[in-house]
Amino acid sequence: MDDLSLPTDDDLLPILRQICASNPDLGRTKILNRLRNEHQWRISETRLKNLLENHGLQQIEQEPIKPKESDLPPISYPQDALAVQQKYKDESIRCFKIYSRGPYDFGVSPNSDMAIRVDIAHNRVKNAGRPKTEGDRITMATSWPMRCLFDYNWAAAEIAGVSKEDIGRQLEAEYGVNPVPFLPPAPTLAEIMDRKIKFKIASMEKLRQMLKHPEIRKLIPVDARGEPIWDEAKHGEFCVLVVKIDKGRGLEEFGPA
Repeated sequence: MDDLSLPTDDDLLPILRQICASNPDLGRTKILNRLRNEHQWRISETRLKNLLENHGLQQIEQEPIKPKESDLPPISYPQDALAVQQKYKDESIRCFKIYSRGPYDFGVSPNSDMAIRVDIAHNRVKNAGRPKTEGDRITMATSWPMRCLFDYNWAAAEIAGVSKEDIGRQLEAEYGVNPVPFLPPAPTLAEIMDRKIKFKIASMEKLRQMLKHPEIRKLIPVDARGEPIWDEAKHGEFCVLVVKIDKGRGLEEFGPA
């Protein structure tokens, strides 16, 4: 799910000045990644370039252009992709992995509550087995577990630079169905914000209930009023940690995506 928003110039300029002052050699691609990962903002490279030039910020040399993901050879998925994914889940500290056309694949960790949700969805689809008929395929493609798997794979893919189409192909290799053609229209910004608010309200109520248990209370940060502290970057529904992993078993990690 795409939870990125479009910032105004007034939002962007103070952050850009801070980035340029502290990292004068940082290229535009890495600036864009920081705006996305640290602030959940989406802007085009052209807009970033114009802002840097038009507002007297230090000129930053653009990094060499990397091949687009779509220009690289297609991903060759394992013959038994589901077994490979299950083995990774069993052996790794991450919740699941996504494949890419680049030099790394990616390990993904949602927060603990959402990781449980992903595991439930994975087990339900795995236990259902690969669809045998067109009706089975449509039923699985439009089911809650498959949509859950897609949403979290796609949240990670946006950070890793993997296309929606490749995520669909990976899920088809693993579970026997590509959900992408069955996705509803993309939500509006208002719908995204409404979902975030509802999720926060439900999560805060759950945290309040957990605070009633002495053995759990010390694990939950609270503010001066005794209310649980909410950090959207950590507690948000589709917040995921994505790390680069090797192309083999995936157990060797190379830092954040």
